[in-house]
Amino acid sequence: MKRQPNQLIGLALVLLLVTATLGFAGGRTETAAAAGDVIAIEYWDENNQHGIFDANHPQSVAFAEQFGIVWESPMVSWNGGTDYLQQLRLRIAAGDLPDIFMPWGGIEQELIDNGAVADLTDLIQEEMPAFYSNVAPEIWDFIRSLSPDGQSIYVLPSVQFTPLGGMIRGDWLDRLGLDVPTTVDEYVEVLRAFRDQDASGDGNPNNEIPTSGREGGRWMDHLFAPFGIAMVEGFPEWDIYDGELQYSAVQPAMRSAIEWIRGLYAEGLLDPETFINTNQVWMGKITGDLVGSWYHGTHWSPARFTTLYNAGVTDVRLDYLPMLSHPDYEGFMTTTDYRRPGYVFGAHMTEEAIRRTMRAIEFVNDPATIEERNIGYEGVNFLIENGQEVRLSTADFLALGTGYRPALGAQLLSDAETTIRTNEFQMSLLSGPDDPSYRAVDNANRLIAAYSQDTVRSIAGQFLPPSIYEGYPDIRTHRLFQEYVARIIVGDWEIDRFDEFVERWYRSGGREVTERAQAAYAALQ
Repeated sequence: MKRQPNQLIGLALVLLLVTATLGFAGGRTETAAAAGDVIAIEYWDENNQHGIFDANHPQSVAFAEQFGIVWESPMVSWNGGTDYLQQLRLRIAAGDLPDIFMPWGGIEQELIDNGAVADLTDLIQEEMPAFYSNVAPEIWDFIRSLSPDGQSIYVLPSVQFTPLGGMIRGDWLDRLGLDVPTTVDEYVEVLRAFRDQDASGDGNPNNEIPTSGREGGRWMDHLFAPFGIAMVEGFPEWDIYDGELQYSAVQPAMRSAIEWIRGLYAEGLLDPETFINTNQVWMGKITGDLVGSWYHGTHWSPARFTTLYNAGVTDVRLDYLPMLSHPDYEGFMTTTDYRRPGYVFGAHMTEEAIRRTMRAIEFVNDPATIEERNIGYEGVNFLIENGQEVRLSTADFLALGTGYRPALGAQLLSDAETTIRTNEFQMSLLSGPDDPSYRAVDNANRLIAAYSQDTVRSIAGQFLPPSIYEGYPDIRTHRLFQEYVARIIVGDWEIDRFDEFVERWYRSGGREVTERAQAAYAALQ
């Protein structure tokens, strides 16, 4: 049977859920459900990979009372966004969109142009005032530029503080008597030591992977950054080179970066399976105590820390790997003020359903509600044992076998100060420095603070519209770049083939896409 959008759940059922399930923390903001009904909202985002989120979830129970909605989020594999997009496209093709979801792969323009998503212009400032005021005007200008009239808002932008940076196993460095490297040459020496010695301390000097990446050359930006390459999660980006906006993948500096990484691979310093590592395999190597250095979200590190600790690596410590200086280049770590499209609402939704959902999204993204939100939910964030509150880690929660993810947190808006303050509040709820969860979050805060002091800058092309790629899907997905970077680095092709890549890229549409990008950039100035 086809799902009915915005299904109403009777008040009696909601009251039953409130009294019968695990409950939620007291002291929460009270916003009564309108008209005595609760609307079920099907919700998709990158966190769907962590399990279902249904009406029985403690946060859904709380939201039913606060906002008159419950979340219904199915289990959708993420796999770097590939599986998620495939499943989302199947739903789009069937004309059965989720109610609120994260567009992926640049499909937001397609959805807007086809009338598949709701116009939020008249609701955003009324229902999400804190979020609206905290998003920079130039980001709203960009969001409006995606609409047919250039004035409307169809997308809630994600402007998260996303500290994507290098990490290195501090406990491995300690074991070998080494310091955190700061230059490319020092880094190579550390990688050699990881390769040749028993850095993990497991008695086997031959199973360490000095550094690693993922298929398509993704998540190894720390290896490109020293050369001044604008890159986000392994995808080349648009920035100013030689005084004008250009694609970073075709720059001479990219050739130098690939040549250097090719040398790391030849020496056995880069995981030989880098270009076939799926997300799951790559993460499994990291949490399996095999990888000495990698690039990822420093704010996501507690999950890596906790998994290693629970596996017996009780001395685990993650240190921040700074942007490695290079004598011939001005390097930087790439960031963007506008992270990506956050959420869109299906055009099938009623205005009341959109309003209630907006209120909930506002609540979880308002910096003023940090402490209220982070008290959490009984059975998710804490248990009551003998009348005492016992805080749970994510690993503890998953071990309960509940079958759904812990809770919905801020997915649209954050900054360094807010992120660190959130973590500090969570630490205050734990038993102290000996608690593994406390150590994991404290470790993350050190990484985030170090990232905030690093050579990080936003790139010029962050607000380019997806329309610049119209007619050139392979350029948009960086397919040609990924083919050449993989085959050159592993030694199948010589470095001189890079020049062939540049020629092919321009010939296959790169020249026209560059002209469009430069025109769009000029219009945004």
